[in-house]
Amino acid sequence: MLGTSAFLFRALSARVEAGATRNVRVTPVARRKRLAIIGAGPAGLAAAWRLREAADIDVTVFEKSGGVFGRAATRTRHGARLDPGANYFRTDLPDIAKMVHVQLPSDELVEIIGDIDVFDRFGSISTGESSLNDEKKWTYRHGINTLGKLLAEAARCEMFFGVRVGAIYRDSRTRLWRVTDDENCERGLFDVILLALPGPQAIALLRTEAPDAARALAPATYQSQWSFTFGFDASLKRWPGDSYALVNNDRQHNIAWISRENAKPGRMPEGTLGVMAQMHPVWSLERFHHDAGELALEVSASVADLMAWKSGEFRWFDSKRWKYSLPTGQADLDQLRAVEATGLYVAGDVVVGKGRVTQALQSGLDAARRIRDTA
Repeated sequence: MLGTSAFLFRALSARVEAGATRNVRVTPVARRKRLAIIGAGPAGLAAAWRLREAADIDVTVFEKSGGVFGRAATRTRHGARLDPGANYFRTDLPDIAKMVHVQLPSDELVEIIGDIDVFDRFGSISTGESSLNDEKKWTYRHGINTLGKLLAEAARCEMFFGVRVGAIYRDSRTRLWRVTDDENCERGLFDVILLALPGPQAIALLRTEAPDAARALAPATYQSQWSFTFGFDASLKRWPGDSYALVNNDRQHNIAWISRENAKPGRMPEGTLGVMAQMHPVWSLERFHHDAGELALEVSASVADLMAWKSGEFRWFDSKRWKYSLPTGQADLDQLRAVEATGLYVAGDVVVGKGRVTQALQSGLDAARRIRDTA
């Protein structure tokens, strides 16, 4: 007895031979496009989230680390929840405001209370400008990377962590993008690639197969930075004034940024004053490979001097060094747009020119919109 598929095939063949299907038009089923997002930082996750309901695009995310949100990272140390990279984000852009306050769960969302004041190379503290304080500053009770986790969960796409992409290149036959990891294992063929990486890492992937894109990214250089967080005895140390943070406005102090982490609700153990110090890029580069424990003593002494404390003695410290922390230039956007015709897109602070979570998120949303419009 013929199976159903075989029966239908023979019946159709008979009709073809008899000319019965002369006026029948067979419409091919469109193939879903495959998108590979390389990097699960703010831009990459925002793009994946934006495309969550795209019926004609399958999204796969590759991330070299074991977590999400790139330099907007969170970690638990000494009973505290620390953000050693990005300190907060704003929702002054309409797309980001809608995403954070309406479309994603907001029960863990908290506002950071306190202004950002400024200090100069002599350690003289003064009131911060309105550009620093006009917009509200946001984070999450359990860390800034909560936003990344929410985006990843809502994106509902395939994600691979601990996978470092080693190469991307155009397949000579299909003209699709082939992705391999750093062990030369193939990870698939994709219609579209979205690079959401620091500029130097993206250039390394593009130099051979997409030299025009690599040249477009060349102006987006980065500075390195050490970040230290200290737990001080709150009964012995006092924060000057009621500000949340201080930023060095003349860029001539060893400390570039210092913040009172207690301003973030639920972050610090009781009785502990948490202070984060992010160091000047020149200071950081000169000491990038130094021992963190030795540097902690130097940094805490600088913190004590700025805070007008008698000593920089601390209960504990935690440190993080970022090789690609602060963008100092912006990619050639016109040249990058021209490359998009090949199915290659770029998003992140490399196209923003500044290390801003909000703008990186927006760049991911914008890239996803262009990808969707050309699908």
